[in-house]
Amino acid sequence: MLSFNKFKKFSSFVLPFSVITVMFSSMMYFSFPGLNYFSSIFKLDLMSVSLSTLSIMLVLFSMLMSYNILMSKNYSSLFISMMIILLATLVICFSTKSLVLFYIMFEFSLIPTISLIMIWGYQPERIQATLYLMMYTLSSALPMLMALLFISSSIHSMNIMYLPSSYQANLVYSSSGIIWWVAINTVFLVKLPMFIFHLWLPKAHVEAPVAGSMILAGILLKLGGYGFLRFAIISPFWYSNVSPFLISLSLWGAVFSAFICIQQTDLKSLIAFSSVSHMALMMAAALSLTSVGWKSSLTIMIAHGLCSSALFAYAAIIYEMSNTRNIYLIKGFLILLPNLTPAWFLLSAFNLGAPPSMNMMGEVMALSSSLSFSVMLMPNLILSMFLVGLYCMIMYTLVSHGQLPNFYNPSFSPSSRLFLVIYAHLPILLIFSLKPELFANWI
Repeated sequence: MLSFNKFKKFSSFVLPFSVITVMFSSMMYFSFPGLNYFSSIFKLDLMSVSLSTLSIMLVLFSMLMSYNILMSKNYSSLFISMMIILLATLVICFSTKSLVLFYIMFEFSLIPTISLIMIWGYQPERIQATLYLMMYTLSSALPMLMALLFISSSIHSMNIMYLPSSYQANLVYSSSGIIWWVAINTVFLVKLPMFIFHLWLPKAHVEAPVAGSMILAGILLKLGGYGFLRFAIISPFWYSNVSPFLISLSLWGAVFSAFICIQQTDLKSLIAFSSVSHMALMMAAALSLTSVGWKSSLTIMIAHGLCSSALFAYAAIIYEMSNTRNIYLIKGFLILLPNLTPAWFLLSAFNLGAPPSMNMMGEVMALSSSLSFSVMLMPNLILSMFLVGLYCMIMYTLVSHGQLPNFYNPSFSPSSRLFLVIYAHLPILLIFSLKPELFANWI
């Protein structure tokens, strides 16, 4: 009875909160189509509303996956508080037009993320994971703060919408323009993360609880993509100067990340490295500086956020049943989880960009925009997409097929709550693939 009362209390708080916030976000977008100003501090466009709504949905899903934490005495109230604070931080960051508020929320999101890993992480190595996360984020954040303060003093405004004319007039054609570009965008490349800036990501994913992994892959990585796209549209001059180098680095990073995925034995680490590979393709599309590339970048971010969140949720179920994440040991889950295996197959297929998924729509547009930039990128694109398909097939086959393990936990049986979380991701990925114009009007 106590457990039931706790669940009622949890449901009565979380579900209405989530429904109201989703309805509010949708109403704001349909009431203010295109780029409109909601107040003197906040702005709304399709990218802001899409990522804010994604944040709300994934926070709800991650809390439903964290039933054990919420129903136990393992600081459940603190866990709910951290999730709500993180959600509010993300929504403000995605919707503000103030440079200072954007920076504050961008960096403040680090606090609840580290709290999730440190308090509810799995292994003692979570301390090292948080140190990596802090080192990479904070070392790249200080130059960004200095650059934003310099830009704000130059244009005499903190409004990001004043940057197109003033920023280019005062900074772009000056000798120090490239320095400020690097100072601003390095933190986005770390958060995305781009290959060579990615070392913090696998450690954070492996040590984070299921809620931390779902939010980290589904939303927090999109902060880097959001910031990069915002400033790319505002100041495309320096992006055009560095885009050949960064596109080449991104696509080679996608290839190397895919090779690393093939060699992984830890399921969560494999999914984490696949995020690096997918975000590299998103980066290449954004750096093409075309409207198709920017639209594909948003599409890939939304699709990857949903797909990776569901993959981490399924990986958490596998860990609960087998107490291991080694993909060479967790075999035969087609027998153990016959009702969830179709979802695992669809998620693996969507992750490699199979039709009719939203992932496929974004990758086709990214392929088109990248080839319009240079046909010489064709070998990298073909190789990276082939390798993505290969490791997704390996991931599905090794987990689902094979001899049934004798060490799984027979007392654990997935509840309807877990089925709801996994299968709720799939209709969204399919519906948005049938309505591509929803993401084609924000430029």
